Amino acid sequence: MQLPSRFQCCAEVTSSSGNNSSSSRSPVLILPGFLSNNTTSATSQYRELADNLLQLGHPAAEILPASTWDWLPTLSGGSFGWYVERLAEAVQRLQAKHQQQISLVGISAGGWLARLALGSEPYAGKVWGLAPSVHTLVTCGTPHHSLEAYPFGRAEETWLVDQPQDAQMEAAALQEASTRSSSSSSSSSSSRITTSLQYANHHYPDASSLQPTRIVCVIGSAVTGKRVELAEVLKLRMSVADANYAWFVQSSYQANCGQVEVDGDGVCPVQTGLLPGAEQLVLPGVWHNAEPGKLWYGSQQVVPLWDSFLP
Repeated sequence: MQLPSRFQCCAEVTSSSGNNSSSSRSPVLILPGFLSNNTTSATSQYRELADNLLQLGHPAAEILPASTWDWLPTLSGGSFGWYVERLAEAVQRLQAKHQQQISLVGISAGGWLARLALGSEPYAGKVWGLAPSVHTLVTCGTPHHSLEAYPFGRAEETWLVDQPQDAQMEAAALQEASTRSSSSSSSSSSSRITTSLQYANHHYPDASSLQPTRIVCVIGSAVTGKRVELAEVLKLRMSVADANYAWFVQSSYQANCGQVEVDGDGVCPVQTGLLPGAEQLVLPGVWHNAEPGKLWYGSQQVVPLWDSFLP
């Protein structure tokens, strides 16, 4: 399906099936994950997800646009303010057009970034406060509680230490948060808030902190992590391709939860993808990304399993 030229900012696919049930269902905004590229293109995995939501009666399924270039500044300490602002604009536009609350579907990092937009604490110089506009947030494979212990490290976000003049409210909130955290921890270094995910987890630690929005956490359980032993590869007990993939899963699980031999979707461990107080759905055999021969969160067979949570 080609994107109509009038949609210059976001990719919105509107139902043309004549399904009467669409009038009672919510429009949906799909939130792509970290480093996702060309999210609104016809070949994007998110297009498959959008089409499947339309088939289930939603009047519209909009994909938040993102490219690799958008994400690059965050790798060196930039904030995710551009993402949250884009998300807020899309929510307001969808709600105005359809005259009803909308639903959010956050894939991977899109899920925890949505929490920043829903919440009532200032982020990137503004209180977004979108919770009243959003009926339900479904997060799919979102590393809500990631340790962010990546092999290549995680840069401290400059906005947390170098506040612009128009973000004094945010600086005050962060100072208060840091003080509270420091008083409850024996290690000053571990109590510092240095990333947006840590900020989200401090202010919105559970589903109740984002009311009145309903929060649903969906996580795949497709693969158990396994430590890759070089000896197995050298003795040809494991192919190089299998070893590479096993190493990727091992590194991902280790970075997210500090453990390897746990279940998850190949990127996000199950335990990392569940927010306290949220409704939870664990899906055996579902993977993090769309790959040939594998089911992922946007597959035709999988979407109905979690779409039942959406109005």
